Amino acid sequence: MNRYVLKFGGSSVETIEKMKLVARRIIERINDNTELVVVVSAMGKSTNRLYDEARKITLLPNKRELDLLLSTGELTSISLLSIILNDLGYKAISLTGEQARIYTTGEFQSAKIERINPEVIIKHLKEKKIVVVAGYQGVNEFGEVTTLGREGSDTSAVTLAHYLNCPCEIYSDVDGVYEVDPRILNNTNKHEYLSYNDLFLLSYHGAKVIATSAIEYASLNKVPLYLASTFNEELKGTIICDNQVNKDFLGIVVQPNIRILNLINGLPLNTLSKFHDYGFKIDVLSNNLIAIASDDIILLEEVINNELEEDEYEEEYVDYNLAKVSIIGNLFTEYLNCNKILDDLNDDLVNVALTMHNNNRFSIFINVDDTLQSVRKIMNTIKGKIINEK
Repeated sequence: MNRYVLKFGGSSVETIEKMKLVARRIIERINDNTELVVVVSAMGKSTNRLYDEARKITLLPNKRELDLLLSTGELTSISLLSIILNDLGYKAISLTGEQARIYTTGEFQSAKIERINPEVIIKHLKEKKIVVVAGYQGVNEFGEVTTLGREGSDTSAVTLAHYLNCPCEIYSDVDGVYEVDPRILNNTNKHEYLSYNDLFLLSYHGAKVIATSAIEYASLNKVPLYLASTFNEELKGTIICDNQVNKDFLGIVVQPNIRILNLINGLPLNTLSKFHDYGFKIDVLSNNLIAIASDDIILLEEVINNELEEDEYEEEYVDYNLAKVSIIGNLFTEYLNCNKILDDLNDDLVNVALTMHNNNRFSIFINVDDTLQSVRKIMNTIKGKIINEK
């Protein structure tokens, strides 16, 4: 018997019409020798809308009540998708995190999956049902609903795949992992294979591919991953597997809206780990300055308010209208140095405000209006250098 966990993100289930397409995609996989567990996110941006509603009442909603509120987004998705599948004549059952026996530990808003008891899911699979599980949530030792942080549905899916001893397939509106997100720049190469480490670096530095925590878990437990398009099944996706070395690996990751936060009294080191727990990343520019995506600022404020004593810090946002472009991969490190890229950008009159460089990546902070021009220039510089040296 072949078993798979299929995960569909919010963009794949944002409308009933798209849910029906997802249902058709699921049905196409059904046969006498296949068992399917489907994990879905909340519809579109509904989690953000729920969060905004709570913040209309108070800037710091009670965390227990907020988790309960946010978990309802996934409940809507699993119920509707199961209704569609049953209406099409296929047995399906929806399970909340608690019903699926997903047990968590840790804080509200940033809980971790401690373990999963797969007995209930396996029972339904043996009854030839499609099992539709709510991502992003579980239940703690006190019976409280908890959520898993940013992009937590990816983590739900990968962890379920481990406990069910099967591959995990992640579906979204992009058909795999490209050198540059095709929504930013077309006609770059798609990676047929990537290692867990390559995918981790892309995600960690801002690529919208799969949650960093999910990749870490998949790598640790050797869960096979496949990233592909929900709506274009003819296009092959990207296979993620252990010890897959791609000597031509290149990724250019763009974060288009960056803000600089000045923590006047500095950032306590023990607070940095909390950012990872909540599922978002920062660049520490100095003890006082950090760079963060604009979308994460509200969440950052919540983390700081929850983790630091009152008056322990002062903050000041500076909006430079910046984008961060990060260059990652063997092609960059083998064929280029940072100065060559900076010289070529300078020739194109691109003003680079800040740079960060380590063994894994080279990041530049530029005016957001120069993003597309800069990405094109970087690609031409790298590929031109490779062609000349080969």
